[in-house]
Parts: sequence; C-alpha cells; structure tokens
Amino acid sequence: MGTSSRRATIAVLLACICGLAACGGSSEPPPQEVSAPLLRYERGVRLDPDRSPRAREGTLRVSRISYRSVDGDRVPALLAVPTHARPLGCVIVQGGLTTPKEATADLRQALAVARLASFTIDPRDVGERGSPEELAAAISSPEGLRALLVATVVELRLGVDYLSRRRICRDNIAFMGSAFGSMAGVILTAQDRRIKSALLSSVGATFEQALLARPLAAERVPNLPNYVPTATADPAALEHAVDVLSPYDSKRWIGRIAPRPVMLMNGRFDPTVLPGDAMELVAAARRPKTLLYYDGGPDPFAEGPARDLNLLRAGRFLVETMDLPFPTS
Repeated sequence: MGTSSRRATIAVLLACICGLAACGGSSEPPPQEVSAPLLRYERGVRLDPDRSPRAREGTLRVSRISYRSVDGDRVPALLAVPTHARPLGCVIVQGGLTTPKEATADLRQALAVARLASFTIDPRDVGERGSPEELAAAISSPEGLRALLVATVVELRLGVDYLSRRRICRDNIAFMGSAFGSMAGVILTAQDRRIKSALLSSVGATFEQALLARPLAAERVPNLPNYVPTATADPAALEHAVDVLSPYDSKRWIGRIAPRPVMLMNGRFDPTVLPGDAMELVAAARRPKTLLYYDGGPDPFAEGPARDLNLLRAGRFLVETMDLPFPTS
C-alpha cells in the first residue's frame, strides 16, 4: 500500500473515531424507556368516596368502598367495623402482593375482639385492579416494582385521610402488614405521624436480600411474586435493581418511625427473609421496638403451633400502643 493510500485509510479511521455516527456507530448509549413519573401524596386531594351496600361478616359490618387516587384512578378497599361494641380505633391491614383485600377475614375478626375496625386496599395490579399476568409484568423491572411500591404508599396515605375523617377511628390508627405490605407500611408509617404504631411481619432490611432470596423461596412458597427475575441471574441487572430500589429499603425508613412503637415478627423458617436480613432490620429500628422471632414460616397467623401465641402478642402490642382497654372476654 502506497503512502497516499495509507494516509487516506488513516483519515477515514480518524473520521470514524471522531464521528462514529457517520460510520454506523454512536458514542451515546442506546435510548432507554423513560419510567412513568412516580405518584406523589398530596394532602387535601378530593377522595370522592363511594360505598356499596354493607354486608355482615360474623360480628363485623363490612363495606366495599373506593376513593380517588392522586392521578384519578380508583382505589378499592374494605372497611370492616365491629358491631358488638363501639369501635375504639382502626387498623390498616396490608398483606403480600398475592393477598387481595378479601383474604384478611381471620385478621378482621381477631381485631374486632379488641373493638378495632380494619381497613385494607388492593394495590395496583392486585385483586380488582389487575391480574396475575399484569402484576408479574409490573414487578419484572426495578422501575415497575418501585412505581408499585410508591403508589401503594401514596394510596395508603390517602386511606389515612379517609379514616381520619371517620368517627369510628377516633384519631386512633395503627398499621399491620406482611411482606410487600410491610415494605409499604414502613415507609407509610415513617412519613405519616397520624399512625400510632406499626406491626410488621415477614420483612427484611433491603431489596437486595429480597431479590436474592426469591428464587429459592419460590420453591417453598406457592404463588410467590418474583421481583425482577433477571436480577439473580445477571450481576449487572442486580446492580441496576439495587441502585433503583435501595432508597426504599426498609432499613432506611424504619428508624424514622420512632418514638412511635414498632413490632417486628419474623419466622425462623421464612424462606423469603433470611435471619441475617431480619436482624439487620431489627438493628435499624429505634426504641420502642419489639421483636417476636417465632417457630414458623412467613405468615405468623397461619394455622400451626405458633398461631395463638402470635395473635395474643400482636393483640397486646396493638392494645398497649393504641391506648386501648385490653378485652376481658
């Protein structure tokens, strides 16, 4: 190759390096899908609540209600009110993502013994608001899981707005959650001082640990939601998920609940929350805090030898932190 040819080749290469787009490449990363804006809680939003006819459920009067979210979507909820005596307060009850609002009947009845009304919503893509396929799609990316978590917190705060206007609650509101419900409940209680106490079960300190524990846990827990399934197989995907979700780690928020009381209930055989993860969250919580580490799985109130003791301990915690008279019968 002659000198002039070599110079021409070098010139072409330099042109490609300086302007890759002209040679079919690009110095910019490929465009990524822009995440939808996260919901933001706004005090004073018009809830426009509506209510279906009431139904009886044992000693409870249960109403199906819905109220307006900040983006105009409707939030379906259940409000269960004791009928054997005047209610002394309200407890927000939120389970995991496969637990629609109708599935908390046993807890509603147990709370009624302490003369407590209960309130539960369907998060987005759950129960009335979606399907298993829609939920799986929503939580398949860290951005989608974050959006669902934030929306749940916002809509629960709107639920607190609704409850605070009802005489049955008497400005006496507590939170009781499990799994995803606990993740939302930690942030909700940290942000909203109207909630007097929080009882949280099957929740660990970080999303990173939750993501890593999911594949093995799915072998033992039926219908377990699979958060960001690519994260456990791809280190880069895990790193990205942690970057997106770590600001919402429970350990970052639980200390802000103090000086209001918090109770953490974790099962020794819970495959979704490993012991070290559970203890890290306990360490991050501030006093007054109570730990109940029981012999059992992720649900402290499932049928089994620990159920009655767990119900008794949970009931005592709520009674004491909500300044209620302990039932004598």
